[in-house]
Amino acid sequence: MLITDQEALRRFAPQCRVWQGVPGVAQTRRGRQFVAFYSGGVKEQYGNYCVLTYSDDGARWIDPAAVAYAGEDARCYDPCLWIDPQERLWFFWSVMPRHTVWAAVCDEPDADALQFSAPFPVGHDVMMNKPIVLRSGQWLLPIAVWSDCIRHISVSDADDRRPFVCSSNDNGRTFTRLGGPEVKNRSFDEHMVLEGSDGALWMLIRTKNGLAESRSYDGGVTWLPAAQSAVKGPDSRFHLRRLRSGRILLLNHYRFTGRNNLTAMLSEDEGKTWKGFLLLDERNSVSYPDAAETDGGILIVYDRGRGAYLHSLEEVYASPREILTALVTEEDILAGRLVSPGSYLKRVVNKLGAYDGAAKNPYGEWDRYDPAEYAAELAGYDDGQAVIDRIFADFGYRCMNITAEDVALVDSRLDALLSGECGDDLQKRLYLIRSVVSILRSARLPQESSDVNFIIDELFRVLNETLDEKLTLDELASRLHVSKYYMCHLFRSRTGISIIRYRNARRISRAKELLAQTDLPAAQIAAMTGFNTASYFGGIFRREVGMSPGKYRALHGKEDDR
Repeated sequence: MLITDQEALRRFAPQCRVWQGVPGVAQTRRGRQFVAFYSGGVKEQYGNYCVLTYSDDGARWIDPAAVAYAGEDARCYDPCLWIDPQERLWFFWSVMPRHTVWAAVCDEPDADALQFSAPFPVGHDVMMNKPIVLRSGQWLLPIAVWSDCIRHISVSDADDRRPFVCSSNDNGRTFTRLGGPEVKNRSFDEHMVLEGSDGALWMLIRTKNGLAESRSYDGGVTWLPAAQSAVKGPDSRFHLRRLRSGRILLLNHYRFTGRNNLTAMLSEDEGKTWKGFLLLDERNSVSYPDAAETDGGILIVYDRGRGAYLHSLEEVYASPREILTALVTEEDILAGRLVSPGSYLKRVVNKLGAYDGAAKNPYGEWDRYDPAEYAAELAGYDDGQAVIDRIFADFGYRCMNITAEDVALVDSRLDALLSGECGDDLQKRLYLIRSVVSILRSARLPQESSDVNFIIDELFRVLNETLDEKLTLDELASRLHVSKYYMCHLFRSRTGISIIRYRNARRISRAKELLAQTDLPAAQIAAMTGFNTASYFGGIFRREVGMSPGKYRALHGKEDDR
């Protein structure tokens, strides 16, 4: 999973990347700087990989020095870098659909040739922020299990979903999950933890309307329910750490109108108030700061204009696609401007240029051709479903802006295409494809990808709230006001499974709870979980669980009601 061979790394070089973002940073005592981020494909998707780069002078960068990659059927993302108390470099990353945080350790990060351990799992599900070391020597890692309301490519099977801390008492040889708070309005968590002067733990958590906070008074085993803090934020990552001076550093957006005005601030009263407010970068689309305290100050990294979720190389080239660093001191922050020799802001350490990767046309930019030419290209496909997937891969993002009448027309045309009623009639096949493409191409472009994310979030919500209902795909699409075929394509492209498979998996999960915790007859449980008949329920249950409902119930101490 961790690639270090120079020849194999060529396919991950800067010219092979369309977009990049979500950086992490670390610096050794001798001054070598490491920066990691992730990329792959044209957005956050299967095939993503995490890139590790380094520089000995802050100007010339080895890119890439290593890459975490699990293939096109998985996703490596949210990298994190950390120098532990033994001066070892930890390279963390998360993996879907395994829903696991992995790590590889380099014992000598200043060596001419970096040597990493074999990757190993440290927790379940997602981690992107640095561990901390308590005064006792215990390590705490902020690892979250994402909830259904959070957009993800595949759904975790974990029952308890919240921002947790994981503990190691043996310098990273083993890890144990402790506890985490309940959080309202959860976003992607991206939580960070501090040890207070009184020994209590303080956690800040990203939410949809700012930062929430929670405290633990037993070393992270139990946490108070999270409450909204006084710190605002534009639903984005922040950075929190205790400095050697005892002050607390917070990197966050301040007086923002979006992801702009990235600012460094300090607290001298355990986070009650903040001062300094050094503006690091006032521009738009600057986000996701990480930092490392060095002998020369505080090294900060962040991204600007990642270039993901766009629709053409032309749009991509208009995006900055930069990873930047800043080096500041506490004196700079308190002064609100650079006053220390050697401090700097907005230094670009990685910027993408023209794309020259293996996928020569990564966006399938068929907008350059008229519908007749495009239809002729797709008419050669043997499989109707492949035609539909291709249409929505190229033009699906426009589905958010077509009328209800056009939605019905698109679905009727695709019904005919998929049913095979065209037979060998090439002209009719061409007509159906051309008709659908013309409708989609006539729709105005959406302003951003959030509309698509809303559909995914709403689909998860409707599916999870209607497990006992027998909703058809047409009825689901009608509730969401989108094309049935686009809805199915979008869900499958984001999760890797069909809507039906996901719904059955959630229904089976609920049925397992009812079988283990109640004495309800299997036929009643089948009806409560949306299955048409007890026999159909039994067949699906055996396929998914590997045993009958009755045997599963018996294994959990209940009488078999067959």
